[in-house]
Amino acid sequence: MTNYIVCPECGYKLFKLGDGSNAEIYCPKYKLKLQIKINDGKLTILKTYREKHNNRIKLYNNNNAPA
Repeated sequence: MTNYIVCPECGYKLFKLGDGSNAEIYCPKYKLKLQIKINDGKLTILKTYREKHNNRIKLYNNNNAPA
């Protein structure tokens, strides 16, 4: 099954992926790096934000909302 992957922050359509896929992509609109994995119909998205103040990278998953 093919899934359309959109940015979870802005809804920008990024690409299509099928089951068993792994991908990493940068959302040009929201300046967000996404790591996407699809296994057995389960979609996992890991979001990476870059803070402007100290240039450290914070990682969040679907269970951890940014503060």
